[in-house]
Amino acid sequence: MNVLTGYSPLPREGLSRRLILLVLLFAVARTCVGGSSAVTISTESAMRDQRGQPLRDCLQPHIYKFGDTWYAYGFDARDFKSACYSTTNFVAWTQRSENDPAGQACLFVLYNRKNGEYVGIGQRYGEVALVYTSPSPTDPFKLRNEMHDYRGHGLGDITVFQDTDGKAYLVYNKFKGEIPQRFSYIYQMDENYYDVVESSLCDTRQVMEGFWMIRRGDVYYLFGSGLWTYDVGDNFYLTAPSPLGPWTYRGLFVPAGSKTFASQTFRGLEIVGPKGTAYAFIGHRWNGLQPNKNGGFTNSCSIWLPLTFNADASVRELKWCDSWKLDLDGGAPELIEK
Repeated sequence: MNVLTGYSPLPREGLSRRLILLVLLFAVARTCVGGSSAVTISTESAMRDQRGQPLRDCLQPHIYKFGDTWYAYGFDARDFKSACYSTTNFVAWTQRSENDPAGQACLFVLYNRKNGEYVGIGQRYGEVALVYTSPSPTDPFKLRNEMHDYRGHGLGDITVFQDTDGKAYLVYNKFKGEIPQRFSYIYQMDENYYDVVESSLCDTRQVMEGFWMIRRGDVYYLFGSGLWTYDVGDNFYLTAPSPLGPWTYRGLFVPAGSKTFASQTFRGLEIVGPKGTAYAFIGHRWNGLQPNKNGGFTNSCSIWLPLTFNADASVRELKWCDSWKLDLDGGAPELIEK
């Protein structure tokens, strides 16, 4: 690995130790691939603080880019408290608040260009989605509305998706009823992102949870798992020509029997740059359900793995690697061989 050179390891007078450590960390982790910037991602500890220590309180991160900064909204599995971090380089993450701006673990955040505001989507699990608004990604979010499904399903796992035309969608699985009938549904949101459009309901006819939706060209992908709760299994994906379907089951995107490397789909990452779009799968590990006295799980973590596609738009099978290179210009990821 080529390490940046041209700097002195000796601090100038008055330069803080923290800044020196950050510079060194950045130099070690950042490389140059074909003239484009890349960072080395450790699969089982992708997010690190300014001291280089793995973050333990921003799991299942929902990551969005606003301006030149990436924001991650996650939670601490040890006590289920929420958190918000930011970065500009994926090398070091800075805590923006001990709790995310709405006090909701894993807040989904969209920028509504029409209203010039940030809309955060949380939920009361099994019931409704909660809509918050704020003038910035980190200012306090104020409760604006509750989004109900109009079929009385109750909202289990949810995600949100914002298309390139500005339209936004709420994805959820039915919380009530027998598991074989707890299908996943998609609503288009109104132009403010405050509520769903009742007439837009799409039934995917698939029982799944742990959602992540992306668009690649004219194809929409919905990744997820079976209703495993805190267990794991082989995750799969659907495709459609529109967020509102029709959706078609496409099979596994992980090796059969791998149980998604002991994780479950929970969002992912898209890096758009001059070379294209790079994708990373982010899976959550509950790690054997080892509860602690706070009702949380001490050994939980998230894993990041590169996600790539075949020429026919199908998803290539995920491969395990301990570390890999994420191209911040949107180029193809590179696995690091041992």
